[in-house]
Amino acid sequence: MIRPLQVLVLWMVTVLLVLPATEGTVVRTAPATGTADSADVATMSARTAASGPTQLGPKRRWVTSDGTARFRHRGAVVRPAGLTALPPRVRMRSWIVVDSATGEVLGHKLANQRLPVASLTKLLTAITALDRVPARPVTKVPRWAARQTCSCAGIKPGRRYDRRSLLTGALLTSGNDAAEALAAADPAGRWAFYDAMNAAAFALGATRTHVANASGLTVPGAHSTAADMARVLDAAMARPALARLLGTRGSGVVRNGAGKAHRVQQKTHYVQTYAGAAGKSGYTSASLNTLAVRTTIAVPDGAGGVVERTVDVVTLGAPGGYSTTGTRALATWAATWRDQLLPVGRLPRAAVSP
Repeated sequence: MIRPLQVLVLWMVTVLLVLPATEGTVVRTAPATGTADSADVATMSARTAASGPTQLGPKRRWVTSDGTARFRHRGAVVRPAGLTALPPRVRMRSWIVVDSATGEVLGHKLANQRLPVASLTKLLTAITALDRVPARPVTKVPRWAARQTCSCAGIKPGRRYDRRSLLTGALLTSGNDAAEALAAADPAGRWAFYDAMNAAAFALGATRTHVANASGLTVPGAHSTAADMARVLDAAMARPALARLLGTRGSGVVRNGAGKAHRVQQKTHYVQTYAGAAGKSGYTSASLNTLAVRTTIAVPDGAGGVVERTVDVVTLGAPGGYSTTGTRALATWAATWRDQLLPVGRLPRAAVSP
């Protein structure tokens, strides 16, 4: 006769055998070679297998691995070689860390999950504007563009602004008025501008991105991913005019055709806080806090000196007050452990444009 205690033990053993692997899962793969597209990033955490030559350290803060396997921990995917710190536990829906020079993906969490990205959309707006909007637009700013929610750049209806002023207002102070004024200045009209933004995203390989306005305000069907926004950030940084604005820590000038000018402040807190950083932040109630930055961090080189490393970090869906600190934690982790982090994918780098 089977006793109740024996039944309980048999039940517990059965449950343990059928539970799926979750935390600390090793994903057996061949070493990453060649160039990965967005689909490659999406499959980084798709398959799991039995644990191999990989061990978690105390309190799950460290991992020891031979580099032959991608390691999944708390939803994050990395490929450590040797003793390596695990990614910090950050409160974002999605993130990706990329080596700025090589495009190697050093780690990610749900990098291809479609999410609203708020004002990170303005990076794509700026790229498109350089290609389509005349340096000195001949059209006046329409009332609908100047009266956007958060008309932070102070754009006035019926006035003319040069392209640089509108880019300054859109990227530094995240003015929705400036972003939509750029779209309105397209010789073919704003709807052609929005179509061009989507075409530009596709050309960059950001195939999971769709926009429906130039500002990033919430619109049904508009979305992007952390991996896609990493591509867009790299393309923006490859354009010197945009890189200068994205790296401005103070203020810039917005000037209209009548000669009247006013200053707008950099509102991306990460760029304000850390020297050597450039990028763009965003927020809506749907997206929460979003951030895309290129940042250079000096870390010990192991020989008593320091070495500077530059990484691109995109974080989506951070709760209030956490976007800057969480992004900095990821950037510092990647810069510190760069030599032990083998790529889990690769995003092509954009050629530098005039």
